[in-house]
Amino acid sequence: MSRVEWPGQRSSTLIFLHPSLGYGRIWEFMAEAIGDRFRIYAPDQRGHGQTDKADGDYSAQEYVEDLALFMQELKIDRAVLVGHSLAGRVAQVFAARYPQHVSALGLIAGPHLSNFYGVRDSARSVLEGAYGTINYPDEFGSKEEAYAFYATEKAVHSRSRYGALSPN
Repeated sequence: MSRVEWPGQRSSTLIFLHPSLGYGRIWEFMAEAIGDRFRIYAPDQRGHGQTDKADGDYSAQEYVEDLALFMQELKIDRAVLVGHSLAGRVAQVFAARYPQHVSALGLIAGPHLSNFYGVRDSARSVLEGAYGTINYPDEFGSKEEAYAFYATEKAVHSRSRYGALSPN
């Protein structure tokens, strides 16, 4: 799992988990605003950012196991988890499964209720959105093509700066 890291007080660790369509670097502005009060990690979760887009399971439970391995590899015993959208669900499932490793949770724009109380139409909508996300282009012929694809220049700047998209 690739990651971004901002040094800070080693005794307090914060792990930012990005939403669908996200990547670790989206937390850069938040990390800079927090300063050195925490040691901050922002991993690219499975299938996002600089990770492989491998076939397989992309469930909250699998993301949780990835996070457990991430923390184990970095010898992080306890952390504050901040999850946005899908990652809010990941943080909740992680806290339920591994409460001894969670100091606190920060949940931003939690997952839509359709993720929990699915009816056929809401499940179809969620799956179609996920399918579209998986098929987003990884490369563009020019910055103009990238700007046309993504809604905001700020998002394109961040993605192009950190390699989440690259022109040919």
